[in-house]
Parts: sequence; structure tokens; C-alpha cells
Amino acid sequence: MMGSDDGDRVALAFQMDHPQPKDRKYFIKIWDRSLKGGPLNIMSAHTDLITSLAFSPDKRQLLSSSRDGTLKIWS
Repeated sequence: MMGSDDGDRVALAFQMDHPQPKDRKYFIKIWDRSLKGGPLNIMSAHTDLITSLAFSPDKRQLLSSSRDGTLKIWS
């Protein structure tokens, strides 16, 4: 879980388990705490465990890294 510096945005990385490792799914959900309701966005692109999350200072982008060796910039 990662929060923005001011605490308004929260990102959570998780996996949907499956007995076959190749069928596991990895997701990131982002919430804006100032808004009520569900997540602002749900993203999926990594193929292995998500290891790090970081918001840009303006909260417009999220960086994620994974054990699959990729970095993703989400906007």
C-alpha cells in the first residue's frame, strides 16, 4: 500500500491467487480519499508480484515495479 504525501490518494497492489502460477493476476487499485465510492482506477499489466508503488508529487502519475523486471508509469 502507498499513500500520496498529503494522504489524499492511496494505491494498493494485490494478486488474485490461482493454483497455477501462470494464471495468477496482479492488480493495482487507486482511491481518492476525498471522494466517496469505489476505486478511481484498477490497473493490470504486471505478470509477477508488484514490489513497489510511488506517487509523483502532483499525484497524476503512479510508478509501479514488479518481480517480472518491469517498471510502469500510470497516468
